[in-house]
Amino acid sequence: GTSYLSVTLPNADNDKVCQFLIIASEDSTQVTVIPSANTTKYSANQKVNFKLNKGQTYLVRARQGELGVRDLTSSVIKSNKPIGLICGHTRTPITVDAKYQTGLFSSHQSFMMLPDSLWGKEYIAIPSRSEGDRFRVVASKDSTRLIVKNLRPFLPADIDTFKMDRGDVLDLSQINFLRLN
Repeated sequence: GTSYLSVTLPNADNDKVCQFLIIASEDSTQVTVIPSANTTKYSANQKVNFKLNKGQTYLVRARQGELGVRDLTSSVIKSNKPIGLICGHTRTPITVDAKYQTGLFSSHQSFMMLPDSLWGKEYIAIPSRSEGDRFRVVASKDSTRLIVKNLRPFLPADIDTFKMDRGDVLDLSQINFLRLN
């Protein structure tokens, strides 16, 4: 694809930071990045332009600090030719309640993002933890209406509705069965 919004987890302590990697599939690929938070090289919302050739990569890494706050989610990545985007986090403390504790260590996390044009409109998830799971939802368009149904065994469903604009982030925690539409 040629248009992406990144999804990461917020920074933890020390060098446990969020990041994303852009991979060019063709020569002379013009890329524009607008990071949503301060990075090691750029300020938040600073428009950055650069050129990549086939197989070249470009790493954007959040500046250290701001435990649980500094986050590259919703950074804008656009290009004139198809690119790949891998989002991730070094030594990720993945928690159900979205809270970050100093010294909490975990594993590296990375995943390849789908371009905006391939994002869906309805998702269903089944939990992997008995106390429920955590989800991060990002809107790809303005005026998105998000309906969240948290279905729990033998109890009535919790239904919440949210209005989101492009790039808005919603953290949902302790979700037992999720249906987004």
